Amino acid sequence: MYLLAISFFVVLIFEKKYGYCVVAINTLFCILYGVAIHYQWWDISIFSAYQLQSWIAVSSNLIFLSLLAVILLPKLFDGLKTTMEEQNRLRKELEQNEQKLRDSLTQLEEKNKELETFAYTASHDMREPLRMIRSFLKLLEERYSSKLDEKGKKFIHFAMDGAQRMTAFIDDLLEYSRVGRLHASFQQVDINQIIEEIKSTYNHNLLNSGAVIFDSPMPAIHAVPVSIRILFQNLISNALKYQSEGAKARVQISYEDLGTHSLFKITDNGIGISQENFDQIFQLFHRLHPNDEYPGSGMGLAICKKIVTQHGGKIWVESTEGEGSTFFFTIKKENH
Repeated sequence: MYLLAISFFVVLIFEKKYGYCVVAINTLFCILYGVAIHYQWWDISIFSAYQLQSWIAVSSNLIFLSLLAVILLPKLFDGLKTTMEEQNRLRKELEQNEQKLRDSLTQLEEKNKELETFAYTASHDMREPLRMIRSFLKLLEERYSSKLDEKGKKFIHFAMDGAQRMTAFIDDLLEYSRVGRLHASFQQVDINQIIEEIKSTYNHNLLNSGAVIFDSPMPAIHAVPVSIRILFQNLISNALKYQSEGAKARVQISYEDLGTHSLFKITDNGIGISQENFDQIFQLFHRLHPNDEYPGSGMGLAICKKIVTQHGGKIWVESTEGEGSTFFFTIKKENH
């Protein structure tokens, strides 16, 4: 056993070639020891403790284990060394990639802030010229209407309609830029109160059209009040707007607790959305219908997506054309 232990220590401390020298020494020692037992060269009690056959068995195992240690232990430690070096290399690469990702995210946030600032400034500054255009078009229509033929009146009408739609577009762009920049103060928000305020806003139109909004008890969530109101108002407004001619809108608002998030569903019986447009409708300026059919800027759902993202959630839609749509969105409970 001592000889085997020496083999292990030599292999661990020195180069592999010294291990083979130890194996050779062990083999020579075992042979000499066997010869001494066979010829009883010395009258020592340790020789009488072994028979030649048993010594051959013991020494063979000793030599085999020593040789095995010399062959395998260096490979084992080389493998461990290679694995550790590879782990260190991968860890360094991971740290470098994480740093690059952090730098990229920082740059992206800075670019987003720049774009939001640009959008806010541009849309804010464009409102005044448009207001002047609309005012002068209105004065032109009022003062010179009697001097214009039907074609001239129609041109003025088209110009005023375009200015009106551009104003609505700029207002939506301004609202989009405000989300997460000006509207960033999180508070406890009672969703029941939000829905009641929205219903009261549409109350007259609901009574005239026969539309109905159903809602179940809603929770209070930690959110940005202005953003959450815009989110629900846009989705409810779409549910009421995108209806077939003469149809009576039925809008159902429900809630489900998912543990870390609150899930809200807004279901309607409207015209529905084709599956290939499920993702596209949340993009900026994307419209599925001409403005003369369903007016709008194509930014409402993009604003909704930005608000939901601001609150650590996701938004998606399930729909069948001609049968209605259900918009799902989640809000993270622990927002800061």
